[in-house]
Amino acid sequence: MLHELKKIGLSDKEAKVYVALLELGKASVQDIAKKAGVNRATTYLMIEALQGRGLAYKAQVGKRTHFAVNSPEKLTHVLDEKRKKLEDEAEEIKELLPELKALYAGSPEKPKMRFYEGKEGIKEILNDVFESGAKEIREIYAADYIRSVLSAEETKEVLRRRTSLGMRWRALYTRKEGPYSEPIPLGEDRFVSADKFPIMSDIVMYGDRVAFHTLQGKQIGIIIENPALAKTFETIFELAWRGAEEI
Repeated sequence: MLHELKKIGLSDKEAKVYVALLELGKASVQDIAKKAGVNRATTYLMIEALQGRGLAYKAQVGKRTHFAVNSPEKLTHVLDEKRKKLEDEAEEIKELLPELKALYAGSPEKPKMRFYEGKEGIKEILNDVFESGAKEIREIYAADYIRSVLSAEETKEVLRRRTSLGMRWRALYTRKEGPYSEPIPLGEDRFVSADKFPIMSDIVMYGDRVAFHTLQGKQIGIIIENPALAKTFETIFELAWRGAEEI
């Protein structure tokens, strides 16, 4: 009963005092407080709150002041109050929406972000790369970790799809066995030592987007679409690319 009363809008202590009043009928604050398990001062405040909602009333018994509850049907008034408050708030939001939309439209460009989990995340990122229309892909990745996520067949399919779309590819990577020996169609890569430059994620830069995918522990993928951020990461990649050539 207490749970249901709280659901319709009574506070925990209001509900306890209300139930105590229901059980006692007319009673003094002291008796109500004892029955409800609420201290006397708080009980008096709860009774006042219930009176304000039309759920309780004051009853004189001789020289003593007692309190009692009105018919439980009065609880419908509480719901009416709650409904009216929600309607008023909804109306206020409707009136405020034009101003909020104007502020939103006039604010600086906001990055668009998408989140993915698990192995499917890297597949979603790859699909987005191929559907983006980008002419060149820049990537930083750990070959050993990414091979544990994508099978050899899946890797071949990625290469086939990228080549068929004519997308150029440059990458910086780490690999325990050292650099790859075979050339990559429409691609160029540079090997860096994992001991000196540990990489544990996959970062892909394409068009106006940057995608990240963790390759250890719980796999999480993020795609951020923002021209300024994408340009910054491209610049960082170019610096790293030149540095990799020197070492």
